[in-house]
Amino acid sequence: MKKNNLKLSVLSTAILLTLAGCVDSDPKPEPKVDSAPTASNVTVTGTGTAGDPYIVNATDNVDDADNDPTNELELPTSVNAGDMVYWDGANWITVDAGTTGQQLFFCHGAPSWGPCVALVSTISVGSISFDEAIVDAEVLDEGGASVTERGVCLSVLPNPTIADTILSNGTGLGAYSCTMSNLMPQTTYYVRAYAINSGGVAYGNELSFTTVQVTSLACNSCGIAGNNLTSPLMVGGHIEASVGQSISITQGKCNSTQYLNCTVSGFINPPQANVLSYSCTQGTGSGVTEVISFATPGVYVVTGRAGNDTFTRKQCTVYIIVE
Repeated sequence: MKKNNLKLSVLSTAILLTLAGCVDSDPKPEPKVDSAPTASNVTVTGTGTAGDPYIVNATDNVDDADNDPTNELELPTSVNAGDMVYWDGANWITVDAGTTGQQLFFCHGAPSWGPCVALVSTISVGSISFDEAIVDAEVLDEGGASVTERGVCLSVLPNPTIADTILSNGTGLGAYSCTMSNLMPQTTYYVRAYAINSGGVAYGNELSFTTVQVTSLACNSCGIAGNNLTSPLMVGGHIEASVGQSISITQGKCNSTQYLNCTVSGFINPPQANVLSYSCTQGTGSGVTEVISFATPGVYVVTGRAGNDTFTRKQCTVYIIVE
């Protein structure tokens, strides 16, 4: 018995079988090729053959026949030759055309030109006082290049950058904390973590916080803060001064007959204080006096001490708001 030869031809839309030398006594209808889809937002070109395949072109049309905007095809628009797009899971994102020789990197789940920046997170803000707050942050991914600097940037305006106030803390991966000091009371601040590598500066999410109100603090039984203050005057338990203004503070001893030991008496000033003068009279002096000023705005704390050899001292703390 002579074997039949079997030929298989594959078309883009159907398979055709031809049996050489045989005739089917019960011929089957030819396979039906569906017509090209038609819709108000779809056009089709080509004949559907291997040499001329169908090409489907679709554009968004929220007013098409099904009146269902959830199944629309939204394609991004670009204005530059060489622009690329990728799907981020929710939207099409355009990557601008690069330059000759520029390398495309896959950075944290998305394509990007040049070396990848780090991935950093601003975790929380805590321990908020009238002039301080602690910001916790973490470098989650160095981006393929070593993180040479990391920290926190702060501003009274949203989206702070490293051009604003910054506090750095270490390098590389991992969690870190930054204590932001010399803040103004009752002020809203915005903070973002940052990390720097060869790819540039990466910023974390933004957090905001508001410092608390300054309250007057009691000293020991000898008196209250600033009770001998001469200039400027106390306002609500603290000093208000301007940049460069001379501030005179006197800390008296507990009683007039007490011996004054200048070795154990004096002032504890912040490093930003410019001490213009200081005086203390050993033995019979009534207390210690200093004149200071500040070159930058902020909230500063000064503590005065006046006492004798047995450390029986009057010690008071005063808050100075410089604007």
